[in-house]
Amino acid sequence: QVQRSAMNWPFFAASELNFFSAEGLIVTASIYTSPSDPVNGLVSGSLDIINVIPDVALLRMLQGVPLCVIANTNIGSQYRLVVKPEITGFADLTGKRLGVNDGRSAEALILRKLLKHKGLSEGSYELVASGPPHERCEKMKQGVLEGTMVTEPFHFLLEESGFRVLGSSLEVVPRYPFTVCVARRSRTLNEKIISFLKALRAACLWLEDASNREKAVEILSRSTA
Repeated sequence: QVQRSAMNWPFFAASELNFFSAEGLIVTASIYTSPSDPVNGLVSGSLDIINVIPDVALLRMLQGVPLCVIANTNIGSQYRLVVKPEITGFADLTGKRLGVNDGRSAEALILRKLLKHKGLSEGSYELVASGPPHERCEKMKQGVLEGTMVTEPFHFLLEESGFRVLGSSLEVVPRYPFTVCVARRSRTLNEKIISFLKALRAACLWLEDASNREKAVEILSRSTA
C-alpha cells in the first residue's frame, strides 16, 4: 500500500476484523511513500498483491511487464484541493504553485480538470512535483506551495494548521478507479489471491453497513494515526 489513508480502509478492516485469517491467510502489510516502489516489489516477487493508483501499474503493463488488475478497490474517494487561507477563490490561484505527487499522475490530471472547470487555463498556474502527501503537507506549512491535492486524512491535518479546502475532485470526477489491486499474471488460478479478494469483499460489505460506523471510524483512526 502507499500511505496510511482512508483509501486503504477495507484492508485495515479486513485485518482488524480477522477476515483474512478466516480465509486461512496471514497477511502482512507494507507501507511505501512512492507509488512506484510497491510495483517494483510486485515485479521482483517480494510482494504478492499491491493496492495502488492505477497509473503506475498500467505504465509497467504497457512496457510489457506481466501484471494484471484483479480488483477496483476504490471508486468513491475524493481529492481535496487545500490552499492557503488567503486564497478565497479559484481566480486567486493564477500564478500560484500547486503541489502534486507526479505531474503525470491521475491526481495531477484530475487537478487540471478541476482547474479548467473553474475557468483556469493550464498556463495560468504551476504544477510542482512535490512528493507524497505527507511531504506536500510539510511544504504547504513551509510556504513552498500555495495549494495541493490530498485525500483523507491529510486534508484534516492541513485544516488544523489553518489552511482551507477550496474544491473537490468529486466536482469533475464523481466516479474514478482511485486504487486497484494488482498481481503478477499467471497461467494458473492462485487460490490464495481468490481468498484474499473474498476477505477484502467481506470488509467492504462490512464498511457499507451503517450500523458498523462507530467501529469503522475507530479502525480508520487507529490505522492512520
